[in-house]
Amino acid sequence: MKRSLFALSLYFFLSSCNKNHDNKLSDLKDRIQSERPSLADHKSVGSLSFKMNGELFEADAGHAKAWTTVQIPLAMLIARNDKGLSVSMQIQNMTGEGTYKLDGDRKGNVNFTINGKTYWTRSVMGDNYLNLVITNTKSQATVVLLSGTFEGVLEDRAGNKVQITEGKFTTDKI
Repeated sequence: MKRSLFALSLYFFLSSCNKNHDNKLSDLKDRIQSERPSLADHKSVGSLSFKMNGELFEADAGHAKAWTTVQIPLAMLIARNDKGLSVSMQIQNMTGEGTYKLDGDRKGNVNFTINGKTYWTRSVMGDNYLNLVITNTKSQATVVLLSGTFEGVLEDRAGNKVQITEGKFTTDKI
C-alpha cells in the first residue's frame, strides 16, 4: 500500500513538473516570437520610375530595390506596384559605378511587365537595349545598394517596340 501511495505521489509530482516545464517552454517560445522581427515588419525603401512612350510609371517605395554583393558580380533590380507593374533586371559582371548596356542575355536580363504585357531585349539585331548607369553605391553589411538611371528600347512578343526614357531608381534600405 505504501508503495502504491509513493508511486501515485511520484506520478503527480512528475506530471506537475512536466506541466510547469511545458508552460515555461511555451512562455519562452512566445517571448522569442514577439521579440523576433517578422518579414511582415521588414520594409525596403527605394524608388523606381520611368516613362514608356511618354507615359509615367512608378513602383511602390516598399517594393523597389537594386543591389549587388561584394562577392558576386551580379546586380539585381526589382520593383513593382499593385497597378500591374513589375520590373526586373539582372546585370552580369557588375563592377561598381558606371554604364552597362544590356542588349542580350550574356550581359544581363531585362523584364518589364505592364498590365500583363511583357517587354524585354529580345532582338538579336541589337536594336533592343537598356542603357543602365549606376550613379551611386552604398554598402550595407555584405550588400551594396545601387542607385542610377536607365533608358532604352524594349520589345514585346509580337515585335512591338517601346521607348523607355527618364528611368531612375534609388535604394535606401533593403
